[in-house]
Amino acid sequence: MKSGFRQALAERTLLLDGGMGTMLQRQGRFEGPAEWLNVDAPERVAMIHRAYLEAGADVITTNTFSANAVALADYGCADQAEALAYAGARLAREVVDAFASHDGKRRFLAGSMGPTNRSLTLDAEGVRPSFETMEQAYYEQAHGLIRGGVDVVLIETIFDIQNAKAAVAGARRAMTHLSAQGRVDVWLSLTLADADGRMLTGLSLDRFVAAMAYARPAVITLNCGFGPQALLPHVARLGALCTCAFGVYPNAGLPDASGAYTLSAEAFAEELRPLLATGGVHIVGGCCGTTDAHIRALHDVLEDCGT
Repeated sequence: MKSGFRQALAERTLLLDGGMGTMLQRQGRFEGPAEWLNVDAPERVAMIHRAYLEAGADVITTNTFSANAVALADYGCADQAEALAYAGARLAREVVDAFASHDGKRRFLAGSMGPTNRSLTLDAEGVRPSFETMEQAYYEQAHGLIRGGVDVVLIETIFDIQNAKAAVAGARRAMTHLSAQGRVDVWLSLTLADADGRMLTGLSLDRFVAAMAYARPAVITLNCGFGPQALLPHVARLGALCTCAFGVYPNAGLPDASGAYTLSAEAFAEELRPLLATGGVHIVGGCCGTTDAHIRALHDVLEDCGT
């Protein structure tokens, strides 16, 4: 039996939301990790989820990118990781379900699990955590996300395949503990570091897809790193390699000297039009620098392309 998420991927191109950090920064400053807002200022986060749903998004991501013990250790709140993951998932679930109750349209919730600020491959001796430590951190994060009601665990912005394997192991263990196998999917999203299509650790796209086949992901995507134009050739390559669904959610171009992303919503959507016009991609959205305006423009292009 296919999950609802896998079935939807097979039926149409799903529209993912855009950047969470970008939207939070537009609201104003905040102290500490963004995940604390799930507890301290939940309405700020809920407003962003609603904005993306109003823009036409089919899939909403939780504000939990760094809600794991490894990443939160720098803030002195590693012991709060699972609670923050749960709060982020519960908050987003309530917003998504409220929209569904109004229009009857099913939408999906992806639990964001970022790569952490440590690499199992690249960190210097004495700084690199063990695989077991990383797997446990991801287990706690996934446990909170699944309890909170996510449809899919999104292991995103992958730059190190060992981190990704730890995340898959942790997520699978959480699914087993919560009897969520078959109900909650795994989604892998990697980020490329150069124009040749290699990750930061030097691994090629081909080798990543082959090495992660055991995880049986519902979908593999490319995200972050580059804007739409630079990623389009690699999306085509990804589609040729994948036996599962595939897609992309690029940045709004590259940052300027001040760190701002300047690709407009309309230009962002138009750069993705050639990909969407083929009808071959299964999911598309935005990453760093994208806002609800970018997702609304992307929604319009999707409708124009009939996908």
